Amino acid sequence: GYNALFVDYRGVFGSGGKFSQANSLEDVAALLAWVRTPETIEKYHIDPTRIALVGHSFGAWLALFSVGREPPGVCVAALAAWNAGWVGERFAAHPNERAELLSYYRETTDIAGGPIRANPDELIGEVADHAPAWNYLSKASQLKSHALLLVAATRDSPDENPERHLELATAIRKDGGKLVRVATFEDDHPFSSHRIALARLLIHWLQTDCAVTQASKSSGMAARR
Repeated sequence: GYNALFVDYRGVFGSGGKFSQANSLEDVAALLAWVRTPETIEKYHIDPTRIALVGHSFGAWLALFSVGREPPGVCVAALAAWNAGWVGERFAAHPNERAELLSYYRETTDIAGGPIRANPDELIGEVADHAPAWNYLSKASQLKSHALLLVAATRDSPDENPERHLELATAIRKDGGKLVRVATFEDDHPFSSHRIALARLLIHWLQTDCAVTQASKSSGMAARR
């Protein structure tokens, strides 16, 4: 019962412009605004009260950071979520980790061409400069009002593994949140051997936790009107 919208962020593959973490956050906000325009709603038969953000890795981090500005009825499924802030906060004590990430950025970006058009030194600088603010634990109070699905893999990197997801779930629950669900697969970062199980879990969550939350928030809005 959902329209599925997939996007390449600014500066990635076929999209114009320059990629950065900050630009990608802006892109998600622009997409959500576009989805809610009367023209988009009419053309694609969208119900603006039923929106879910689903992201993997970097996309999961974007989803977690974007939902704070959204109404409570917007749900979030974060799969193997990267924690940019946690990574950046470790740079001072673990310079080797900063060097490894910078090397990865240099291998995967090209400022003039692609497939990811970005300056690697600027990307690493973003992570370092925004470390406390970009740790998703800082968003616990905003996330507590949203239906949230956190899915992790046991053979993932430390910045995306089950421990990070449990930290977020614990912080949300400590802040009074009761809508967070956590799942873990014995798998790698892309959930290579659990794609079907992951799809079933996501669909079940959309039809249950997410749907119940959206129905209650929608009826509440109607009552207030």
